[in-house]
Amino acid sequence: MPFLFAPVVLNVDAASAGQSKCPVIVKVGYAYLTDKDARNATSNNGYTVGVSYPVGQLVKSLPGTFALDLDFTNHTGNGNKIENWSLLGVYRAPLTESFYYGVGLGVNNTLVSDGTLGVSARPTTLGGVILVGSKISDKGSVELYYRLQNKVNGVTVNTLGLVYGMQF
Repeated sequence: MPFLFAPVVLNVDAASAGQSKCPVIVKVGYAYLTDKDARNATSNNGYTVGVSYPVGQLVKSLPGTFALDLDFTNHTGNGNKIENWSLLGVYRAPLTESFYYGVGLGVNNTLVSDGTLGVSARPTTLGGVILVGSKISDKGSVELYYRLQNKVNGVTVNTLGLVYGMQF
């Protein structure tokens, strides 16, 4: 029975039949700060990279699966920087055979640096993510996500992103 992991689908039956697959999914994409002041301080365009490690179906009565996602997002410009590391436990569940949704909770470690004033902060806070995704090939898919977190140094650092993920 196939289990849905974003950004790809893994087939547990194939793995048990002796075909070895690396379960780690590598993600790369575009990140957009949703706060106008944060974008003006840095840039409209940022990038995100990450990995997703499928843990499996932790609750038998739920149709989806869980994964640990480690992501890095960067926005740099105008002498300022906003970068975020997040480690989230993410539950992903199918909507259809190709589409899925997900919700996650975890921790964010975010640097907000004002290069001109020399002011910076890097607190670790709770955060979350909501997402929708689509399987686009046997080993790849895309996700649209919204990452929520607390303000850092008075700056709202929530991010809207689009990522492509590939299992190798």
